[in-house]
Amino acid sequence: MSTVQHYRLPRKRILRGRDTFRALFEEGRGLRSGDILFKYRMVEGSGPADALAAFVVSKRHGNAVRRNRTRRLLREAWRLARPEFLERIPAGIELHLALIWVGRKGEEAPPEFDRIRRDLDKGLKRIVPSLSGEHASQPSS
Repeated sequence: MSTVQHYRLPRKRILRGRDTFRALFEEGRGLRSGDILFKYRMVEGSGPADALAAFVVSKRHGNAVRRNRTRRLLREAWRLARPEFLERIPAGIELHLALIWVGRKGEEAPPEFDRIRRDLDKGLKRIVPSLSGEHASQPSS
């Protein structure tokens, strides 16, 4: 696989659908890393590990321009971190993941990319052990 293909984030890798989101928020687990809240849910898959992600920024974080900028930065950080993250999770897992920007109270400027990337990397490192444990404890079908 070429490097360019390796780091793409096609539309089919973005989490979509009302039922999918409902299941994620009702059954999923959560953790916070810095200014990012992670909601994630394991779904049985077949073949190599995969992850679908959603990017959420609430209206309390400013106007549409600022929220969209923050969402683009989250998406870019995920696009860069995704290949390495998928290598660390067991095969046969499809992960549904929502990256929710919670930010800091009273923050005026959009977040810096380095801060988003650092928080994302820390959170993903904390998710990996829980996925391995859950996957091992599930009975084989």
